[in-house]
Amino acid sequence: FNVYHTALDVLTRGRSVRHLAAVAEQSLAAYGAHHTMGNITGNHDKARLISLAGGALSPDEDHKAAGWTREVGVGDSIGYRKLALIQALNCTLPGVPCIYQGDEYGEPGANDPDNRRMMRFDGYSPREQAQRELTRALVGLRRTSMPLLYGDMTTLALTDEVWIFARAYMGEFVIVALNTGDRPQQAECILPACFDENRKLKANFGAAFGFRPDGRLCVELPAAGFEILTETK
Repeated sequence: FNVYHTALDVLTRGRSVRHLAAVAEQSLAAYGAHHTMGNITGNHDKARLISLAGGALSPDEDHKAAGWTREVGVGDSIGYRKLALIQALNCTLPGVPCIYQGDEYGEPGANDPDNRRMMRFDGYSPREQAQRELTRALVGLRRTSMPLLYGDMTTLALTDEVWIFARAYMGEFVIVALNTGDRPQQAECILPACFDENRKLKANFGAAFGFRPDGRLCVELPAAGFEILTETK
């Protein structure tokens, strides 16, 4: 819940992502880089994340009452991007990603019982289908990456809107870049000392990236966007 609530504050209240990084570091200090605490997208006692992220729900209103008094949808389509951003965060932080049913495609809703709408297995809208495929890709990457499963975590760059961190394990590493802001950003960082310049990286979610003459990594991130860079084999 500490990561979940802080991530919501960052995405719905404009709080600095520095606070989210600090909370993640606190969990890292308490539990280590390889633990089984769950990183959640929501649960049966919370309003749907996508409805909060899309503005259909205000973070300060009574979410239970909202579900009884009006039809709660997604709101602005930016909600899909912000839901995907938290999915990416949960799949790359130490701990166990926990996806509340329906969050893989972006089921909207207020608090209990509106957050318990029937699970849908087909008939998705184009945005919901794209969200489901993105979730599938994130889960697949998580399951096949030793650094994401077991690796140590190190922050490489941190501003009010951008957070770049690395997960490293047995000589392998993954670089995660997050942009929580409402405008595109060029994220930059110095790579870990263990990085061999002869190694090749690939972007798994389509972001453009490259290296400056001084060796700094630059990643082009869309608003409320992310990229996960892995080594090519």
